[in-house]
Amino acid sequence: MSLFQTTSSANSNLAFNFLWDDKTDKIKRDVIVQDYKDGGLRMTDFKLFVKAMKLTWLHWFSRGENQTWHLILENSLEVNLNYFLQCNYTKEDIPASLPNFYKQILAYSTEVMGKEPTEYNDIITQNIWFNRFITTKDKKTLFFKKWYEKGIRIVSDVIFLNNEGQWQFLRMRDIESLLNDKVNFMEYFSLFHAFPKKWFEILNQEDHFSNESSSLSEYSFDSLPPSIKGPIIYAKSKMYYKLLVEDLENKATGPLALAREYNVLPVDVINSFTDAQEITKSSKILILQYKITHRIVACNSFLHQTKIRNNDICNFCNQVDSVRHFFFDCETTRQFWHDLELWTNNIENSSEILDLNLILFGANPTSSLLAFLILFGKWFIYKAKIKKSPPINMRNFKLFPKSQYKIEKQALVLNFTSKKEKMF
Repeated sequence: MSLFQTTSSANSNLAFNFLWDDKTDKIKRDVIVQDYKDGGLRMTDFKLFVKAMKLTWLHWFSRGENQTWHLILENSLEVNLNYFLQCNYTKEDIPASLPNFYKQILAYSTEVMGKEPTEYNDIITQNIWFNRFITTKDKKTLFFKKWYEKGIRIVSDVIFLNNEGQWQFLRMRDIESLLNDKVNFMEYFSLFHAFPKKWFEILNQEDHFSNESSSLSEYSFDSLPPSIKGPIIYAKSKMYYKLLVEDLENKATGPLALAREYNVLPVDVINSFTDAQEITKSSKILILQYKITHRIVACNSFLHQTKIRNNDICNFCNQVDSVRHFFFDCETTRQFWHDLELWTNNIENSSEILDLNLILFGANPTSSLLAFLILFGKWFIYKAKIKKSPPINMRNFKLFPKSQYKIEKQALVLNFTSKKEKMF
């Protein structure tokens, strides 16, 4: 393992140990590092961060033609470096003779390649050589140095319009004419069979060119945007980091399961956390909402699943203590939400009904004040049940804790400040 990998792993472990208080991770790390809209917390993945920093060298690779290090790369590649960077190459195409630093950057670049082309212009300007979409049966890319040196470099160099107006592969004698030399039939047929048949299907869907003379002189290997051709090249590492994080395979499963359980959209479950961030700056309250979103609240059902408790029965009644029961169905919490509903409707002169989806996910509250009180109410219930503190009622809720309101008042500029002052 390299030094940077060891250091990155150590830094990641420190960060996640801090997040989970030196306990076992409850959510996959690949999920935690993702954006809020994807169920993450935007924690830094140090391995991907280092990759992103090194990938910015691709920007300099494409612009350093007069530099000595540029010549080192080209001598090993046997092709123009800018041409190679516009190929959809694989890790196996990277020369072993390159210094480790350059090999590492090019290897990382294979993780930010563009997608397979599906449009006419994107196909005919694809580079033939070092292309992961043009491979032999054993999935190896092709490179014929003589063909490359004679100018056969992109798809448009090896196809033509036949008399029926259909694109097809050049005949062997036509290739020999271009090379001004005999063609190795094994090379010819290996390229012929490697060429994706579905590309011809796309090319022949329309009559893009009326005749062969108008064919493809306007296209060159420099004409295609990098999102289709070769690795995506950015000047800033944060763009690479975002791309690498979005490409992680592990996705948040908690919000999906919760959405199915309560018959709501997954986006509404995830948005309950992002909406909470606009209402409060309290990290404790936000983390509680995040735990609800991912179904890891320390209710007795969850503790029983993780083998911390011997049973899943509620501490306040004889029912199974699920997330729903913990915050809504329990007799103590039902009465609390009923009293809060009457109180807020009286204050705001409204008729809002505090149902399950509104309480758990903050679905369409009538005001920011109500949204704040629901969030704070869940925190009040959580603290009371976990610590088995004073009864869960409105009298204790109004006193719990006033310091939180002072913090919120300093941290936020809300349009309902005067109403909050009256209530507390």
